[in-house]
Amino acid sequence: MSGEHTPSLSDEEEDDLDCTNSQPQLPELQDTLSKWTNYLHGWQERWVVLSGGTLSYYKSEYDTAFGCRGSMSVAKATIQVRSYILFAARVID
Repeated sequence: MSGEHTPSLSDEEEDDLDCTNSQPQLPELQDTLSKWTNYLHGWQERWVVLSGGTLSYYKSEYDTAFGCRGSMSVAKATIQVRSYILFAARVID
């Protein structure tokens, strides 16, 4: 048919559709989480950051400049739910 208009995409829109581009950006999440420390101190709140597939924890939100106290790859983790408020995460290499 004559007079039909074929829609076209801009270069930017084509780049958005290209599956070979980089992977989608995952959001960085930060909040407090209670961590079992030992029988003497019990549960302690820790500041946790989930970024780029890695879960890192700090003693507090204000200690992030001093480096994390521990981290784990979430992709390699096994999560076991022990109750509605308790879970265990473990990475075995």
